Amino acid sequence: MVRSRVFLNGEICWDDEALISPLSTGLLYGDGIFEVMRSYNGNLFKFSEHYERLRSSCDTLRLNLMYDEENLWLIVRELLRQNDTTEDNGYIRITVFGSELNNLTGPEGLKTHTFAHARKFIPPQDEKYARGIRTRISNYRTSPYNPIAGHSTICYLPMILSRRTAWEHGLDEVLIQNTEGGISEGTTSNLFIVKNGKIITPSVKDGINLDVSRQLVIDLAKEKDIQLAERRISHKMLMDCDEAFIVNSLVEVMPINEVDENPIGDNGKVGSVTKTLLQAYRAKVKEEAG
Repeated sequence: MVRSRVFLNGEICWDDEALISPLSTGLLYGDGIFEVMRSYNGNLFKFSEHYERLRSSCDTLRLNLMYDEENLWLIVRELLRQNDTTEDNGYIRITVFGSELNNLTGPEGLKTHTFAHARKFIPPQDEKYARGIRTRISNYRTSPYNPIAGHSTICYLPMILSRRTAWEHGLDEVLIQNTEGGISEGTTSNLFIVKNGKIITPSVKDGINLDVSRQLVIDLAKEKDIQLAERRISHKMLMDCDEAFIVNSLVEVMPINEVDENPIGDNGKVGSVTKTLLQAYRAKVKEEAG
């Protein structure tokens, strides 16, 4: 495996030199959150929005974010430079998690480690966007009443198990149900469907992870005068829809052509609304990140 430069608690070092105590509550209890973003030709896309989401999650989960937006931006930019990713697509992840000094109660519970890494990112092949991806519905369920719902936490086991199911069946993504009977999201993505030209996406009340790309797609739909509603998606709605797609900050807008071996819409063909939003998303990237 190629060594890379990473950031940990104020220093940039090689990844195999970044050491933390095994008594970290991030390791012992999954006490932490993360944010994933993408760069294009070395330019960070929607960094301010990602930082605000990171800060908000830290506030909600009582984790101390030690770095302001400007300092984290400079850290990520330097990681991209040191990992020779200033002229390529980049994958960036920032993780804030409990330190070994934490107590479960009291002010010391706010002490954290901050870790960041950045590496080259190879986007999905054009064929995926032209054909769409195959998915299935997971047996695991999430709860909108879970206090970590809506946040990218490192308590990620249900999603990891679902991803392993996808890999075992040669699939690209797995869709997650919630305890209220809705299809809420993918393991690493937000879900959108289209019926009669109108977009539907699960709402905050479904306990979904609010990726920055989700809000961007909602804004783009408004710009294109495409009707959009945020409400629960039932299994029947998903299977009867005309189009379906997922979004996240890495793959942008990705069509779904199959769920549980059943084609979506017109025999799984990528629909016009999905194509329009993918084009609009990439136009926004070009406008803001070159």
